[in-house]
Amino acid sequence: MKALRSKKISVIGSIIKTSLAMVIPILFIGSITVLLNGFPVQAYQDFLDSFWGGALRKLIQIIQSTTVGNLAIYMTVALNLCYMNQAEEGQRLAFKFGRSSWFYAFPKI
Repeated sequence: MKALRSKKISVIGSIIKTSLAMVIPILFIGSITVLLNGFPVQAYQDFLDSFWGGALRKLIQIIQSTTVGNLAIYMTVALNLCYMNQAEEGQRLAFKFGRSSWFYAFPKI
């Protein structure tokens, strides 16, 4: 009983670790855009506001909102994929969980 429980905990830990590794590139891109958007030099901030009529700042903000703003959704999908790869009997349940997470995140679509 105790061995089964420790095996289940190690599987869950492995799933979480793998899904975090899958999300790291998205988190890295989002962190870079946060740094680019909030760099505390006034000349740089003026450049962002004036270059292409402020389009560069808008582009950085769009990238920031799609990476950092949706990080929970990316993590849910990554957890879902890792769980499906590790647990054969839970494949149907994991697919339903991942599919339903999109409806909770975007109820008006």
